[in-house]
Amino acid sequence: MGLDCGASLIKYVLFIFNLICAIGGIALMVVGGIALKKIGDVKEVFEDGNHPGIFPAFIIAIGALVFVIAFFGCCGAIRESQCLLNLYSLCLLCLVVLQVVLAIFVFVYNEDVQRGALKGWDKIWSGRQQGPLNDQAINQIQRALQCCGSTTFLDYGVTLPSSCCDPEASSCNQLVAYKTGCRPQIKYVVQNSAQWIAYLSIIMALVELVGVIFGCCLSSNIRNSSRYE
Repeated sequence: MGLDCGASLIKYVLFIFNLICAIGGIALMVVGGIALKKIGDVKEVFEDGNHPGIFPAFIIAIGALVFVIAFFGCCGAIRESQCLLNLYSLCLLCLVVLQVVLAIFVFVYNEDVQRGALKGWDKIWSGRQQGPLNDQAINQIQRALQCCGSTTFLDYGVTLPSSCCDPEASSCNQLVAYKTGCRPQIKYVVQNSAQWIAYLSIIMALVELVGVIFGCCLSSNIRNSSRYE
């Protein structure tokens, strides 16, 4: 099937574009995995059914779909398959919509997730003298997030738990303790993870929209060239 110069250029641009999209899909999976790990570090502060891990899990799934669809886009461009290109453009357009919806949800519910996490932390912190489970959760969070106390290490007074310091420290005291409190650190982790997910989703959606346009253009050129043969 012969394509004119412009269509041939679109073909190779689309192939290179999909290689970039495949890398972007891997980046989405990596960011989603990191966000899932960070949120998992403070899972104790979330009530059952309110864990926000669904958002990074969703972004991992989208990243995998982007990678697979980009592969089909590469095949469609190289083979000049109108069927594959139409399917590629349709799937990519659906992904664009999903990623925009995900970004909107993350922006809308970010404050609610932060409030829920801080409320859960306050509940654990206020009950730290009531049983070993709360102390265990606090120590786990302090080690994972490298924080100490609720708002500052001074919340403990003079005697600090070992989780307030680097594991390699010979002794834990106010001089070597983590200076950031866990309450602001939890807020930062949730907010930072949400921003990474939302902004990367929007960037990838915009990039993929360009791919939809190129895919439709190449498919149209293939269809037109087949008519004149």
